[in-house]
Amino acid sequence: MENTLSTNFKDDSAEKINEVLDFVLNNPYSSFYRKKYKNKSATKIASYDDFMKIPLLSKDEFINLDIDQITFVPQSEIKFYAASGGTTTGIPTIIPHANYYFDQLARNYFNEETFLRLGVKNIMTLLLPNSGPLLRVMRMPKKHTVLIPGDIENFALSADMAKEVSVQGIITSPSRLNTFIPYLEQIDYDFNQIKWISLGHEFFPASQLKKFKRKMPNAFFNIHYGASEIGGGRGYRCEHLAKLESPQIFHPTPSLIEIVDKAGNILPFASVGEIVHTDLTEKAFPVIRYKMGDIGMLEKIICPCGNNLRLTLEGRHMVDFVEIKKNILSSQMINDALIAVEKHTDSRFQMHVFTKNCAGIEKIQLELHLKLNKSSQHQIKNLEFHNMLAEKISENLILKPNTSLKDLITNNDFLPLMITFVDAWHSSSNKAKHIILHS
Repeated sequence: MENTLSTNFKDDSAEKINEVLDFVLNNPYSSFYRKKYKNKSATKIASYDDFMKIPLLSKDEFINLDIDQITFVPQSEIKFYAASGGTTTGIPTIIPHANYYFDQLARNYFNEETFLRLGVKNIMTLLLPNSGPLLRVMRMPKKHTVLIPGDIENFALSADMAKEVSVQGIITSPSRLNTFIPYLEQIDYDFNQIKWISLGHEFFPASQLKKFKRKMPNAFFNIHYGASEIGGGRGYRCEHLAKLESPQIFHPTPSLIEIVDKAGNILPFASVGEIVHTDLTEKAFPVIRYKMGDIGMLEKIICPCGNNLRLTLEGRHMVDFVEIKKNILSSQMINDALIAVEKHTDSRFQMHVFTKNCAGIEKIQLELHLKLNKSSQHQIKNLEFHNMLAEKISENLILKPNTSLKDLITNNDFLPLMITFVDAWHSSSNKAKHIILHS
């Protein structure tokens, strides 16, 4: 019987999972999973039905633990520690790793054969100085490529360095690239010489990718999806997926993933839910049925590359995807609504969500921060222009099937949309946070 559930569990998955279970449950260095499972479940599985009985793992179960409590190998085997940005919780998560995952890095993200073909020799990194991706790519053996670590606290200096050494590639995030481009423009950088751009997972719309491609027309964009807890990548784009307009579509890497609802139940294929990851190899901290906080959808497709599963990301929970009074608000929805006013604004945005008491009734106030294009700057104090933008966005922001923000305002569930213009976007070392909830 064909599997209809959102997972890439295969016939040989049980054997691999059992090896990981044996490793963590009989481990002399950490009792984390013994305490979690209380030796009552997850000792051995024979099928996916057995696997679904294993309790899900969430970040709040280990985020406040001492590092040695989640370290399953001796200290001598630790290669590096990776820290998450703390975008969701505000607290960085420190994870031990005993492997640099060079094989996966070379296969999907840092392929020197590709660099030779494209004519890429010098690559600048714009990454956090203590990040796992920077450590891995700097230590990776290289024959033809020189890496230049850029300073994300001094983009002007990084731009000067990029021009001096004739950088042909950049490894960074979408928000940092967006910040870096104006500094390159100020020094008349020749964007035509950039042949390869690597962008780590962070929600950014197709419109932003189009702008990047217009600015760097000769660049191949290697977009990927990963997480510090996992170490290696979570999703990659083959040459066929790389041609798609949406930057949120990937093939899953060889590990086990599931898509679950809020109650933790596995969903059917092509259903949107939370992504759950399971490591299929022994690691310094193997994660088993780990709820990643990312919202996505798994589908079966036919791809010429041979990987016939497609993972589409909707964004990160509480960062790009929130539920407000039974209405879903996502970064993708906001981006779709902004298409109606794209001639006036750039593609970046930040939505602030407030709950206000109106005569004893709680109502939702959305405040959208935008930056005007140069051609519309003269309208910044024009009240009619403000109202026009708010009206068009409200009409096109669909929070539930056949229900727009304008409908919800008419029904008195939401207050009228407020528009705030910013002079410039804050240059942040962390991932961009597109939706911010206020109490």
